[in-house]
Amino acid sequence: MAGMGIAGRPLVEAKKLSGYLKRILFRTFPSCRALLTDQQFAIPPNPKQQAFLRQMLLAGFPDQVAMLIRNTPDRRFPFQTGDSQSLARIHPSSCLSKKYAAGSSGVQNGRSFVTFISKLGEEDKIVLKVCSDVSEKWLPRICQGMLRATPDHTKPPRFNNDTDCVEVYHSVKFGSNCWPLSGSYLNPSSTSDRLRALARTFIEGHVWPLLSLFREDLIASPADFARNSPHPRSMAVLRALSHKGCVTRAHMRHIWTEDSKHWLLAETMAWVSSSRRSELKSVWPPCSERADVFAQQQISKHDGMQEEEDSDNGSSDE
Repeated sequence: MAGMGIAGRPLVEAKKLSGYLKRILFRTFPSCRALLTDQQFAIPPNPKQQAFLRQMLLAGFPDQVAMLIRNTPDRRFPFQTGDSQSLARIHPSSCLSKKYAAGSSGVQNGRSFVTFISKLGEEDKIVLKVCSDVSEKWLPRICQGMLRATPDHTKPPRFNNDTDCVEVYHSVKFGSNCWPLSGSYLNPSSTSDRLRALARTFIEGHVWPLLSLFREDLIASPADFARNSPHPRSMAVLRALSHKGCVTRAHMRHIWTEDSKHWLLAETMAWVSSSRRSELKSVWPPCSERADVFAQQQISKHDGMQEEEDSDNGSSDE
């Protein structure tokens, strides 16, 4: 191993440490023993696992990120580190050195980032060691402490079913150099933005399937929640959510099942045309089994009508 430039003793120590950590893991989580076998460790990581390892490295060193500069004055030093204006290059020992040897030539268009463990050299000529490619879309999700994000209310918020929270579109800059990134949906930083976004997605029917059936019968645009001075009907929904401190779908379900089944009913009915208010009231609250059955029936009915319409159009074409 020494002839290949690899120190044998650190590898032996690393293997001992790996075995020690595995024993702790097996005692804590016995079910994972079958997943962490020596045979599986001998298999090189697949692309998905490689991406996960790179994300872990980024999470551990969020402040040690460098960006590829497209029009650098010195092609030998094509990177800029996030903590200074200094130019940098990747150390020749890194597997990424050949990829970026000629600067940005040969690299796909768009922003390119790497994370690094250490840097050497003078202030104006830095060499980065132990580098890994970083996808731009990982930065807002993993390195939120390094972001300067500004909410963009011109784009509608969205409800994330995986996290059970509402997300708002942000204009994003990264690091002390304020590198501009592509816009991203993030959790709102302020309670006011969180309540407004949840109220809008709730009325639009993105939080509960039941309300999506009444989307065509709304008497006003839910975009009103983003205004500086919302309409009184919007303020009524915001006050109801704020009074309960509700910012998630799970909390909504808890209120309806444990506190009041009629919570938010009057405020929601004020958004729906009078011809369908009694129908909405009969299946309230949206988390009830009755509401789920009603939603499934209406969706099945709509799909059936669409199939008949498509069939009739096909017959007329013949």
